[in-house]
Amino acid sequence: MASRLERLAGVLVDYSTRIRKGDLVCIDTGPAARPLVQEVWKRVLDAGAHPHLRLDVDGASDLLVEAFGDAGRHARSAVGMQQLHYGMAIEIEGVFEIR
Repeated sequence: MASRLERLAGVLVDYSTRIRKGDLVCIDTGPAARPLVQEVWKRVLDAGAHPHLRLDVDGASDLLVEAFGDAGRHARSAVGMQQLHYGMAIEIEGVFEIR
């Protein structure tokens, strides 16, 4: 049986936004929404879309570790720029190996 968060993620992805295969999906959130964001992320991937997460740096690091366990531990760096796209204050880039 699906959890409440799984059902809510399904409503957001399948009905409220009607995400389709190949869509680029920006998930703009804060750390408090982490459990729901994880379920929405999974549902977006299941729909064949491409999620893009906008989250504060510490929240992003915590989310990766929580989602992937020890495999989510990582190094990070920050690059200062005059202006980033989408009005972001910081940009996080990730390189992932899927096994």
